[in-house]
Amino acid sequence: MDMQKIEALPDYPELRQVQQALWKIGEIHGAAVMVGAGFSRFASLAAGTTPLAPLWSDFQRTMLDELYPKEDGPSDPLALAEEYRAARGPSALENLIRCHVRDGEWSPGDIHRRLLSLPWSEVLTTNWDTLLERSVDSNPDLSYDVIRTPSDIARTRSPRIVKLHGSLPSHGPFIFTQEDFRTYPNKFAPFVNLGRQVLLENELCLIGFSGDDPNFLEWSGWVRDQIGDAARPIRLLGNLNISDSRRCLLKSRNVTPIDLGPLVEEVSEEDQHRRAIEIFLEYLEQGKPPKAKWSFTSDDEIVESLPASSSRLDDLAQAWKQDRETHPGWLVTPSSLRTKIRHFSVRSEGIISKNLSTAPKSIKAAILYETIWRWETAFWPLPDFVARAASALVSDNEDDSLSLSKRIFLRVAIVREARYRRDWQTFEKRIQFLGALNNPDAEVEALYERCLKARDELDYNFIAEHVEQIIGDDPVWLLRRAALTVEVMDSHAAATLIYEAYREIRKRRARDPRSLWLLSREAWASWLVGIARFGSE
Repeated sequence: MDMQKIEALPDYPELRQVQQALWKIGEIHGAAVMVGAGFSRFASLAAGTTPLAPLWSDFQRTMLDELYPKEDGPSDPLALAEEYRAARGPSALENLIRCHVRDGEWSPGDIHRRLLSLPWSEVLTTNWDTLLERSVDSNPDLSYDVIRTPSDIARTRSPRIVKLHGSLPSHGPFIFTQEDFRTYPNKFAPFVNLGRQVLLENELCLIGFSGDDPNFLEWSGWVRDQIGDAARPIRLLGNLNISDSRRCLLKSRNVTPIDLGPLVEEVSEEDQHRRAIEIFLEYLEQGKPPKAKWSFTSDDEIVESLPASSSRLDDLAQAWKQDRETHPGWLVTPSSLRTKIRHFSVRSEGIISKNLSTAPKSIKAAILYETIWRWETAFWPLPDFVARAASALVSDNEDDSLSLSKRIFLRVAIVREARYRRDWQTFEKRIQFLGALNNPDAEVEALYERCLKARDELDYNFIAEHVEQIIGDDPVWLLRRAALTVEVMDSHAAATLIYEAYREIRKRRARDPRSLWLLSREAWASWLVGIARFGSE
């Protein structure tokens, strides 16, 4: 797919908007699609002689041959269908549909499966065949409920395949004639209301329709009648090749054409419609947000360019700062990345050790902070020389070039390092450095470290007396309190804290649903909720 050609399309901004809505990038709820008869022509045929899915023109030709064999009949296909039913009877009209829609001889094609593999909010269709439903039946990874009658709406949940005009083999009536369309808003008000709701909440794009398709014209008219000025533009996509006057007419009906015709001019005429839809699906698929990745600097890339000089430690600090700032925000970085970052940092350790003592205090503070963050992220114990240097730095208050949050992080890390070694004299000395910052966040961190020390020393009375004072803005503090509460044998209170943390994270995620910082915390909280529920049972 040539992205340069796609981006050169006059309708590219509208196409981009559909892609972003589909993947919920931005403020729009999502994207929905309405599928017309032209899309069924991409089905797999049982035999070489199996006819393609019919268009309105095919039905019109058959009815004209029967009703007006020697003269011109009405050009309006809906009026013609009304005449046909009056002249031949309702059963003859239904037989005409069944004769042309050879559903049993068609199978869903790859395009059908690709369409439904996208995260549509809803899939609406005016088609009578069952190609979309069978695409779902053959693929357990596609989760769509099917609505065939208005009564199905109440028992299904999004995403759904909604059969707006009936469905073979036996879910009638089949909407076909002028009178069917005239009375549809009253007889099938639930479907019209559903369509209105879909358009209010989503970008709605239409595929498999032509600009003069009766289904398309009637539905767009009902939407205008129901919603008025509040209606979001409907996007009509495909190999349209429409004139400027036709485009103006569609826009007056609140329909924005997205003509992919310029992209398929070199394709044979019979394959242009298929290729246009394939390009559309490829473009939507490429818009899927990538999985969270974190690429960081290998010390091989840094060390070779660094002379053994303390004046160059700031280059290393800057490179590691960039790695830290691009970290996606995992509460616990994946194990494979923790191993890799440790492996990629080992050579730099020698340069830091050799040059740290002669570095200016601002560079020393920066490199110590970045080193400690890197080692903490990898869950590796701090090198002795780093812990000692950081302790000396904060004892002289020479970490003042760092922001307050970084100073807290650095001082907590060296307190933790002393606790791991059970060096309680050093622990007390370093925790005083933390308290000297006179900041609520520093006080909570200090109290938490004291509770962990009490746990290690089996002093459960201290934990019970102080655990409720451990309060922080990050919901993970609730999980930490829960862990300490379990230590004093109050499992009910621990479970309550876990549930509270989970609800708080979910509440925040409603405001920022794509935040990996929150998603990571939600994953851990959800896991703990399951454990808490099992424990309470």
